[in-house]
Amino acid sequence: MNSENTKFDETYHIQVKDAISAIASIVSNCPVNPVTIDEFEKALKTMHKGKAADILV
Repeated sequence: MNSENTKFDETYHIQVKDAISAIASIVSNCPVNPVTIDEFEKALKTMHKGKAADILV
């Protein structure tokens, strides 16, 4: 059983590394435009529309 978990972990690790490389390649040629705090807050508020309320513990 331990060898199965190790194999899963190794496979998953490789998949994550590949995903990171792909994302880094995609965004490396995309400049990031700075935003103001107001723009950021407005964008955050639009993300929560129509979704369940956050549960604060």
